[in-house]
Amino acid sequence: MIVAAAVGGEDFGRFATFRIEGGSVKERQEVVVMPGGAAALARQLVGLEVDVLLVSKAHPAVEAALAESGVALVSGVKLAPDAAVAAYLAGELWK
Repeated sequence: MIVAAAVGGEDFGRFATFRIEGGSVKERQEVVVMPGGAAALARQLVGLEVDVLLVSKAHPAVEAALAESGVALVSGVKLAPDAAVAAYLAGELWK
C-alpha cells in the first residue's frame, strides 16, 4: 500500500509518499505536485500508485477527482506527514 500525506497541511505543492509493507513504513519520498489542478493531482497520485491521500482540507474538485480515480481521501488531518501516516496505520484516522 502507498499512503501520501500533504506537506504543509492543505498545500498541494508537495506531498510525501510512504510505501507500507507489513504495517510499517518501508520507504518515504517527497514529491512536488505537477501543475494542472485537481485532475492532474489525481493522475499523478495514480501514477505513483497511491492508495490513500491524507490532508487537512481538500477542495470539492480534488475530492471528486480522487474519488473518480480510486484514491481514498482522508481529510481533517492536521499532523505532519510522518505523524499522519503513523496515526493512519494505528487506526486513529478514518476515511
